[in-house]
Amino acid sequence: MPTNTFFNLSLVKQEKIISAAINEFARVPYAEVSINKIIKSAEISRGSFYLYFSEKYDLLVFLITKLKEEMNAKIKKRLENKKASLDELFVIIHETFFSYQSDVVIKRFITNILIYLNGNPNDEKSEISDSISNYRDCLTIYEYLDQSDFRFRNKEKIIQILDIAYAILKNVLFVTSVNNYNYIKSKELLNEYIDLLKYGYLEGKKC
Repeated sequence: MPTNTFFNLSLVKQEKIISAAINEFARVPYAEVSINKIIKSAEISRGSFYLYFSEKYDLLVFLITKLKEEMNAKIKKRLENKKASLDELFVIIHETFFSYQSDVVIKRFITNILIYLNGNPNDEKSEISDSISNYRDCLTIYEYLDQSDFRFRNKEKIIQILDIAYAILKNVLFVTSVNNYNYIKSKELLNEYIDLLKYGYLEGKKC
């Protein structure tokens, strides 16, 4: 994550660096991202970059966390003072994701990052996983969940269901991004998986 030196910069300067970084991460896969191109576009020196971030991975963690926080804020705003079913919650989250797809740069950025996260199972990713963990998301939306559909009222069991649902959602978003699915096709895929989660696979065992 950024140092205090970065946060002490003016908001205009911060946004210029963030914009330059997002454009670079959107332009090429993670392995090909060039710090030189970022600092040239942001009009800062290499020395300044390392005063703000320890490396490009550190910068990536910040960008992902910032985007996730923005998305969560939009989701919370839509759910404010409301109770929603699990289906409704994840449709809202899915719609929020798609609200970023109209921006070509952000769309490419998200696609590159999803491909990177799904294709590089190593310890380096642990910091990203921690910063965007399902559990945090589950706790965030738990308070908006209408629990009347559940056959149990135990909070931890419900959190487990939400955790599985988030894993499903992330897979749907990955498949959507890689295959460039439109909203309707992506939503259909999400609904199919959510139905499997709700009803299972054993005939006559719906609950």
